[in-house]
Amino acid sequence: MRARIFSKYPDFFPEEVFNIESFKWSFGILFSRMVSQSGR
Repeated sequence: MRARIFSKYPDFFPEEVFNIESFKWSFGILFSRMVSQSGR
């Protein structure tokens, strides 16, 4: 995605926000909420 989208539009996708650390954090948040919802 970085080569196709992020690098073409750096004003919309600043690297300090859209990076692997942010992806891992957001995936963890979404996954943790998904697991708790499916356990109902």
